[in-house]
Amino acid sequence: MAQQKKKAKSKSVSPKGFTLPNAERRLNETPVEMQAIDAEHIITKLWEEENTRQTYRGMGLVPLDTILHVCNEKCGLDGRPVFQFTGNHSYDGQLNERDVRVAAATIQWLATSVGRGFFHNFLLTLDQVTKTKKPKGGE
Repeated sequence: MAQQKKKAKSKSVSPKGFTLPNAERRLNETPVEMQAIDAEHIITKLWEEENTRQTYRGMGLVPLDTILHVCNEKCGLDGRPVFQFTGNHSYDGQLNERDVRVAAATIQWLATSVGRGFFHNFLLTLDQVTKTKKPKGGE
């Protein structure tokens, strides 16, 4: 009898499926045989990997740290968090569960047909603006 491999628990602060109920439902309704090519499954897996502390660019910070950071007295004067390359940062690293779920659902939404259309329009607009607008003082 062959032994089944146990699925390793994710070390991500935003594991696949840790999202809002409607987004989770869409993931669960995708047939298993379609998950490898389903855009929402692909983006949630990438998001999970991007938010794994042990592998994230050697700094110990993940995208959710910077997205959900709440400034305190140790932040820079301009209100941006002061993150040092040593992995020391100016907050305790605790992320609000609801905020993590909302961020995951938003990323997942970008993989829907409506989300992809939105992002496509953003890229077209950005391309157009960067080709036609020059920064002040630039040549």
